[in-house]
Amino acid sequence: MADEHRYVLMLDKDRDFIRVFRADSPMRPSGKTLWEGDGLRRTYDAMVRLNEARRPAICYYVCVARNANGRATYRVFKSTHPKVWERVSMQTAYKTAVEDAKRLRGLEKDRIAAEMGVRKAERAAAKAEKDAILARLRMAGVVRKKVPKLTAKDLRYLEWLEARRELIKDAA
Repeated sequence: MADEHRYVLMLDKDRDFIRVFRADSPMRPSGKTLWEGDGLRRTYDAMVRLNEARRPAICYYVCVARNANGRATYRVFKSTHPKVWERVSMQTAYKTAVEDAKRLRGLEKDRIAAEMGVRKAERAAAKAEKDAILARLRMAGVVRKKVPKLTAKDLRYLEWLEARRELIKDAA
C-alpha cells in the first residue's frame, strides 16, 4: 500500500479558490494554511467543504411589482433584487423559483378573472335596472336614452300610473 502523504489546503489568490497542495511541494504558495491532514480523499472533501462555505449557494428571488392598475408582475432575480420589487419568496434552485413564479402568475390571473366576473355582473345588474326604469318611463310617455334624475314625486306618479293601468286591465 502506498504511503499517505501530508496535504494542505491554501487559498490560491490568482484563481480565488481553495486548492490542495502537498505539504512538501515547492509549488505551494506562501500564506495561511487553512487545513492540514493526511490522505488525499479527506483533503479533497475538506477542500470542497471549505469552498462551499466560502461561496454560499446562489439564491433566486421571486419578486413582485404592481403597476398603476394594481396588477402584479412576477419575476425571478439571481442573488439580489432591485428595491422597487418586493420579494415574495427565495429559492436555491432556479427551476423551483420559475415554477413558483408561474404558480403566482396563475393565481394572479385567477384573481383578475374573478374581479372581471364581479364587474361584469355589476354592469349587467346596473344595465337591467336602467332598462327597467326606462321601460317604466316609456309607459308614462317619456322617451329618453338616459335615465333622468327622478324625485320622490316622480316615482309616486309612476307607481300611480302602473296601479291605474292594472285597475283598467282588471276592469276590462
